[in-house]
Amino acid sequence: NGAIDHIITTYQQKYPGITLKIALVYFNVSKTADHLFLASDKGTIIWGDVHSGNNRELTDTEILLGRIGKQLISDIPGNKQPFFQPCQSPKEFQELFKQKWLTNTVINTLCAAYNLKHTYLALEDQARFSMIMSEAYALGHKLWGPWSSPLNTLQEQIISLINDLAFCQNSMYRHVQEGKKTESDYLAGKALDFHEFSLLTELHQQITAHHPVH
Repeated sequence: NGAIDHIITTYQQKYPGITLKIALVYFNVSKTADHLFLASDKGTIIWGDVHSGNNRELTDTEILLGRIGKQLISDIPGNKQPFFQPCQSPKEFQELFKQKWLTNTVINTLCAAYNLKHTYLALEDQARFSMIMSEAYALGHKLWGPWSSPLNTLQEQIISLINDLAFCQNSMYRHVQEGKKTESDYLAGKALDFHEFSLLTELHQQITAHHPVH
């Protein structure tokens, strides 16, 4: 998120009446082409250069969102483009959600708690990284049940992502520095419901000591 957060902020200022969020979404969405989406009957997702693919006129809001999406995509560097990964079932979606939670818990907690401005610094202390990774993996198991992938596989994926986003400024680090709300309650803060995750609990308390959370 930190890789494109400044771009999102610019568009949010330009279109104050519309809230832009980076999200993982699960409900029926009509995909017309790569990165191009239409509205569903349960919500609105308009991304890219939209057109009416369901024999109805698009609303003014949908047209505006389509225009914003198209501009936004053109402003995002190619290696940070949004991607569409279809889920065939709620179980598959839950696994993607868990992996996203694990990634954010490890990277954002490290960067926010230890004042690491850039993502690559999360790997500066390998022992520390591995300890947080292990605790977060175990916490995820407690919260949502067994993982479909082993710890070392998910750790390699997160390390690969960190290397891809090496010099990007971490979003939660920036929020802490600016005194803004963080998402730590939903990440390391989940450890507060248990007694065996001392490191995650300590880091969450460190992050939130002087800064509110969502």
